[in-house]
Amino acid sequence: MRANVILIEDKANGSAVIEELRREDLGAALIAVNPEGGKESRAFAASADVEAGNVYLPEDAPWLSEFLHVHTNFPAVKHDDCVDSATQFLNWRRTRVFRYGLLEYYERLQERQEAEAAGRVELQTCMAEIDGQQVLLQFDEIRRVWFDIKNPEITYPEGEDG
Repeated sequence: MRANVILIEDKANGSAVIEELRREDLGAALIAVNPEGGKESRAFAASADVEAGNVYLPEDAPWLSEFLHVHTNFPAVKHDDCVDSATQFLNWRRTRVFRYGLLEYYERLQERQEAEAAGRVELQTCMAEIDGQQVLLQFDEIRRVWFDIKNPEITYPEGEDG
């Protein structure tokens, strides 16, 4: 399984890393993030998803034991990068998918149409394996979801049309 989105913290040399990676064909969307608050507050915010059972970890992953050790002992661990990256993703996903209301939707739709008319649209696409099938996905900037190009009504995460 490959990632279809790569989040990079847009601080220090993050901008340079993003530009360098955009030159490569990673098969994933590169997204700059600016996390708010400290690691502990971000972890607390992400804990709701974990407690609700919305986070799944592969039972046979070779890194699972260390991952669980670091997370269950956070913040009293020396190396907490996996906590930081996991909580940044969980918080990004939750706020990104659901933050747009009707007014914002139409504003983004107008911006998209103007960009298309001016030829300024950069499409984000990726290949993903879904139910054992290779599927070409495209990111819909208006709805903030990935969709199957052959079946645009099918979005991923499925049903979360924001």
